[in-house]
Amino acid sequence: MSFHSSFRLLGLSFLLHAALVSSQGLPVLCVPTYTDSTVAGDLIEGVELEDLVNSGTGGVGGRGYHDLRFTGADRIAKLTAGGTFDLTITSGSRANEVYAAWIDLDQNATFSPNELLGTWTSTIPNDIGTIAFTLPVNARRGYAALRVRCVYQEPVIDPCTEYAFGETEDYMVLISDGLNCIPEMAYGNLEGDEIRSVQLGSFSYPGNSTDPVPYSDRRDRGLMVSPSVTYNLSISSGPATGDLIAAWIDWNGDGDWDDAAELVGQGYASSPFQSILLTFTVPPQAPMGERTLRIRAWDSGLPPNPCTDRLYGETEDYTIGVRNPGFLCYPVAGTTSGGDEIVRTVLLGDTFQAPARWPFHSVIDTVPQRMYRGASHIMNVLSGSHFPTRYQLWVDANYDGDFNDAGEALATVLSSSAGQSLNLNFTLPATMAPGMTHLRLRCSDGNAVAPGSCENSLTGEIEDHVVVVEDAAGPCIPYVSRWTQDGHYIDGLQLGSISSSGSGGLRGLAYTDNTSQSTLLTAGTSYDLVLTAGSSDQHHFDSFIDLDLNGDLSGAGEHIGHAITTQPGGQTTITFTLPFTSLSGAALLRVRCSASDTITDGCVDLVPAGLGETEDYTVQLDNPTGVPSATAGGFSVQARPDLGLVIVTASASLQGQRLRVVNMLGQHVFEGRVTGTTTMIPATSWVSGAYVVSLPGSPLRNSTVVGWP
Repeated sequence: MSFHSSFRLLGLSFLLHAALVSSQGLPVLCVPTYTDSTVAGDLIEGVELEDLVNSGTGGVGGRGYHDLRFTGADRIAKLTAGGTFDLTITSGSRANEVYAAWIDLDQNATFSPNELLGTWTSTIPNDIGTIAFTLPVNARRGYAALRVRCVYQEPVIDPCTEYAFGETEDYMVLISDGLNCIPEMAYGNLEGDEIRSVQLGSFSYPGNSTDPVPYSDRRDRGLMVSPSVTYNLSISSGPATGDLIAAWIDWNGDGDWDDAAELVGQGYASSPFQSILLTFTVPPQAPMGERTLRIRAWDSGLPPNPCTDRLYGETEDYTIGVRNPGFLCYPVAGTTSGGDEIVRTVLLGDTFQAPARWPFHSVIDTVPQRMYRGASHIMNVLSGSHFPTRYQLWVDANYDGDFNDAGEALATVLSSSAGQSLNLNFTLPATMAPGMTHLRLRCSDGNAVAPGSCENSLTGEIEDHVVVVEDAAGPCIPYVSRWTQDGHYIDGLQLGSISSSGSGGLRGLAYTDNTSQSTLLTAGTSYDLVLTAGSSDQHHFDSFIDLDLNGDLSGAGEHIGHAITTQPGGQTTITFTLPFTSLSGAALLRVRCSASDTITDGCVDLVPAGLGETEDYTVQLDNPTGVPSATAGGFSVQARPDLGLVIVTASASLQGQRLRVVNMLGQHVFEGRVTGTTTMIPATSWVSGAYVVSLPGSPLRNSTVVGWP
């Protein structure tokens, strides 16, 4: 047991308090005075608010001011932002006393008019009254001063003004947002149980920092880290000896620190101002996004716990941005507390309102939005209360997870008034490849240096809009909200001469255009499409061929199969036969994987929590009975039943090409050559029906259908 902890147990902590408090101190509030104080019984006999219970403490003739902050667990009330509460007050021995209460909601050591909770007037001696109040939903997290004042027959009370009769008591409230716990320190950090500095990689919070309260929400500061990388976290203790130090990171973002590997490490500060080094490796499967780093110093009590209340100590929270290299960057976005805010955005007719709370970074991926490359668009933004605020817009045009490349900065505007409607006009690069990517909108203080797209900022917030970028003449691209973030991807494909392996990746691309790879498929022939799964346990695969060459993948028979794997890296096969109903020509082969879906439309979106990847290839369909979507130039066929002929007209470049006619049963009814610009085919013996006339050896595999007679 440490020296100063022993003294506490003996009830002698005041000795060390006098020695150590010189470097530390509570927030300095105005100290109200009274000329006569409580001599006539104008006093506060009791105060109750949730966990705060202080009764029977009034005394006639006592002092007019009592600072009860951090004097015990029963002098601190735990409140939740947005909650409704009753503050109960017991009056003194005199009637007609006016009581008022305030909470320093912005934690700036003053009590503003909007921080008044309410008033109550006693009617009899030792009366009991209630002030009901509701905390704002956006009330700042942490410790805030609660002031209760009693003044004799004064209808309007100021929190600081001197009066004749009465009493004032100051307490603490601990405000949480209901999402993350904040541990209570009954006696605060006034005896030197502190966190003096924090160093993590390139990030540091200055040394010798002293905090007036035992909790600091510093999540507007921090570091971006990468999975599987090892980092050193250095924590310096305060002037106390024998403190325990520990740190946690909420890797899975569930609001607590109770999961495996979330305790980064712990140490013991045996001497004042000791540096504790903790080393940790980011879990390889850590989900991307902003996470809370919690650091605690406390006097005694094991095991280390991120939420347990202690007597003495301090807690600090910072932000860790988990970014997989090559995927979306997650810098510290800032804070909207100063009014630099994205109140709402409108894009492609859809309206979005991101919450103005930590992490001040929203990924909007539940509404499918599509744009054509090279097209112009407008994003409308409603600004916050501060101005000038800077609004910057980027696109990740090369799908590398940042927005730093040429052509990726799209627009910048500055607000000139509060609540201003602003338009960001932008044009997507015409040369960017089709796929699914991010538009990043970032706001920051317009009077400060503009942050880069992936740099930390102390002000503002970030909105990332997931959008599909298509080619106006290209195939549809599915919108999959969370793409490959959980390891659902295609890691290999084999079909004929098409062969790819290691093509996907955890947090890799949502769409890959591999149409430069092709293979030949012949109608009536069976094929095996061999697929390799990604790193997740279960994959569902669906494959499609655009059999009618019309550019979509929802036609009859175009869904050629479904298969499932049940282990990471597992292989499965979709066996299919190319139908005789297919057309001849170059067709799109699409393979999609998902977490648990059976996808029967190759273009369907997976929202709001879809997972998976899409890959496109080319297959050359060879079907002697297949009908092309259009007849190539320089080749036409005309039925002339009056002459008993089918007349083929061909350009000079097609002279000598093999000429074939097949009926709808697949039977060859004619084989010959193109003999000139006009070739006559006898047809008097043909039965009524449709016939495919083709040049199977030509570079374009020209073919068309003719009806007879």
